[in-house]
Amino acid sequence: MLRLITNNKLHAYDPLVPDAYLLRLAAISKECGVFTSVDIYNAQGALLVKEGVLLTAEIAEVLRSHRLQKPIEESISLEREISAQALEKRFTEVLQQDDLLSALNEHQNIVELIQHYFAYYDKFPLLKQKISVMAVAMPELFLRTIYCTWFSVVIAKEMRFSETGCVEIFLAALSHDIGMLHLNMFVLDKRGQLTPEDWLHIQEHVFIGASLLRQMQD
Repeated sequence: MLRLITNNKLHAYDPLVPDAYLLRLAAISKECGVFTSVDIYNAQGALLVKEGVLLTAEIAEVLRSHRLQKPIEESISLEREISAQALEKRFTEVLQQDDLLSALNEHQNIVELIQHYFAYYDKFPLLKQKISVMAVAMPELFLRTIYCTWFSVVIAKEMRFSETGCVEIFLAALSHDIGMLHLNMFVLDKRGQLTPEDWLHIQEHVFIGASLLRQMQD
């Protein structure tokens, strides 16, 4: 069984060094169809994995000891991603199962308010990849993300944000925890008291998420 690794030291996140995200991808590879979308080279130009190969635990073991030419998320594709329509369906299911959200919807029809925001999700392939991986690899975090996004948009509407502002709030809430995908699962799942180093590691998800958002802007 592979050790789930991370390269994340305080404010020293390097997107070219494979971390826990690589192992999460390998763990869900058969279920989601995670394939290499390009030839993967290390920083010195040596070919590590060819294009079109299913990402397995064995391949992840090869990749994890190298600094890569491109971030791993830019070198893979998922055959079964969560589409905008599927994400909207998940949001609606959560609303229907939650008394508070259902009551808010009866008061203001928040389903209609948020419907067209999912088209913006489709414009960011890296965000779609992260959310799709989160839904399978970290389902509890995915559910919390949906709740956070629902309430963030409702609050933005109540505060009379512009339509552009509400879209930005929607995307910010949806992406705010994607950095958690890169954290060591042994720290995240640790039972008992966390050490100061554990807390620092967990807090790094904000810094990692910001780095990922900068990649999306490119």
